Amino acid sequence: MHNSLHYQPDYLDDPELTEMTAGKNRTCLKFASYAVSIIDYVKPLDLKKEINETFKEKFPYIQITLTKLRSIKREMMEVGYESCLDLIIVAQSFIYFEKLILQGLINKSNRKFLAANCLIIAAKLNDVSKKEINKLIDNISNKFRFDNRKDVTLYEFPILVALEFNLIIKYENDFYFHYERLTNILERYRQNCITNNLLLEYPKISSFQRTISD
Repeated sequence: MHNSLHYQPDYLDDPELTEMTAGKNRTCLKFASYAVSIIDYVKPLDLKKEINETFKEKFPYIQITLTKLRSIKREMMEVGYESCLDLIIVAQSFIYFEKLILQGLINKSNRKFLAANCLIIAAKLNDVSKKEINKLIDNISNKFRFDNRKDVTLYEFPILVALEFNLIIKYENDFYFHYERLTNILERYRQNCITNNLLLEYPKISSFQRTISD
């Protein structure tokens, strides 16, 4: 089992593991000064299966598929967008969430509760107001379809214990890795919102952008 104290942002959700790189449908031809990849057509469901099998081989103890992990992280980003959270808060919640997964603490019944509380904890650590926290909890309840709003924060303290109250992210690169991916995903999400007339006001420059530009 992975030691969460030695967290690497690209270890669990490897950005290189995609439909373009996974599976037996990809043939690599190497020449003297270059290489060419030939990718045969494969049904989307078969590709999804191959990606998840590759992930399972690497993490046999983790009770979540890679595609489901990415789906939940996308929902976390959408909640952050709807709640007007700074992207750096969402990036911080991803780090907490992945640390819990790497400890083998996730299962089908708790995965959305863990994701939800990682968002809440990250928001609280960044001095988000009580009013905004309540809005965040409402949006979480709607997005994750929780029956009882009061149940949303039940996992908050167990998560703090699991993380050993070690909530300070020491390395800027851990933030930046998730932040960069989030900006790309968010842009696609914004375009979809524009198409469906659902665009919300969202901070254009985050505190993290300001930090790295100073």
